[in-house]
Formats: sequence, C-alpha cells, structure tokens
Amino acid sequence: MPNCLCKRSPNQTDLRVCRPTSLDFRLPSYVQDTTDYLTELSPSDISEETLLVSLDVVSLYTTIPHEDSIEACRKVWNTRETMDPPTKSLVDFLTLVLKYNIFEFNGDHYLQVQGTKMAPSYANIFMGYLKKKQLLMLVPLQPHMWLRFTDDIDIQWRQRST
Repeated sequence: MPNCLCKRSPNQTDLRVCRPTSLDFRLPSYVQDTTDYLTELSPSDISEETLLVSLDVVSLYTTIPHEDSIEACRKVWNTRETMDPPTKSLVDFLTLVLKYNIFEFNGDHYLQVQGTKMAPSYANIFMGYLKKKQLLMLVPLQPHMWLRFTDDIDIQWRQRST
C-alpha cells in the first residue's frame, strides 16, 4: 500500500486531538482507571432499593457509526477553550480518515464503512455522546449514577419512593 496521509492518521488523530486529558473539559461519567472509579463510587449511597447494572459494549471500536461519531467529536471539540486548530479542520480531517480508511486482509483491499481501528479516546467521545443523546433518553427513570471506562459501564438506579 502506498504511503499516504490516511495510513497513520487514525493513531495521530486519537493521540493528539481526542484524548480527554488533552481537552479543556472532562467527559461526563468517564473514569480513567480503578482509582478514579473508586473515588467516584460512594458505597454509602447503595441501599437495598438500589439496582446495580453492569454493561459491556461488544466490539465497540469496529461498530461505531461514522456519522454519529463525527457529530460527537464536533460537539466535544466545540467546547474547547482553545480553538486551534479550528473545529471545522478537525472534523474535515476526521471525516477524511474515517470515510477513506482502506485496509488489507488476506491480500484484498477493503473500505471500512463503520468503526475504526482501536482508538480509545475516539471511542470515549462517542460513548459520552451516545449516553447523553440516545441511551438515557430511552428510560423514564434516570440512573442515580453512571460511570464508564471506555466500553464498560456501571449504573445504579434507585427505586422511586411512592
């Protein structure tokens, strides 16, 4: 495969622009590691009426829809204090990387039409967007707590008092 801009772009995009610690904000519900999780967790808030739920997203990296992920990144990048490089440039670059990602398998070349190679920060931005835009809009009773490490989610619901 010839050397081209897109060949290494997914890694460079993830490392330089998407990383939560490199942005001027903190993704809601995102935990960095076990210590961060334990800091956020409050065992005294867990009562007999608390429903504990654990989720794992299967094959996250390869199933992220391009259009939704581009929109998620656009929204997050628009919240930066420093707008250099401009959000439009970042979105244009991300669109180029995602929509023209060609890979080789067993000697044949394919266009990847959804998902991306492993890019944790990109996945974190998408999962934060998915939570806010889609998942929590589907349930009438909002969870008391929602913590997430990439594709692993810990949720606590409390029963409504009658």
